[in-house]
Amino acid sequence: MASAHRSGRALLLLGCACFLLLGPSFVPPAEAPKAAQFDAGLAATAALPALTLMAGDANAAYGDARAWHSTLLPLTTLVVPGVGFGLFVLYIFDENAW
Repeated sequence: MASAHRSGRALLLLGCACFLLLGPSFVPPAEAPKAAQFDAGLAATAALPALTLMAGDANAAYGDARAWHSTLLPLTTLVVPGVGFGLFVLYIFDENAW
């Protein structure tokens, strides 16, 4: 029982020593922010994305381009990687691969 009490004291002293050594390494709290000044350039830059809402939609010059896009996008982003990853998993678990 006495040895458990001593080890508790040793851990407490070790924790205090770590706290005293690592205490200066913490970042001090932030200072209060200063009052912001109005910047016209910043306000104009912030308004630019809202101006794009007034532009018309961009369409492809060819009539069947949308049909190709609706087919190729899922094919290249879902089907081809899925087949490739599936083949890779089958290769990894093959007994002759190692």
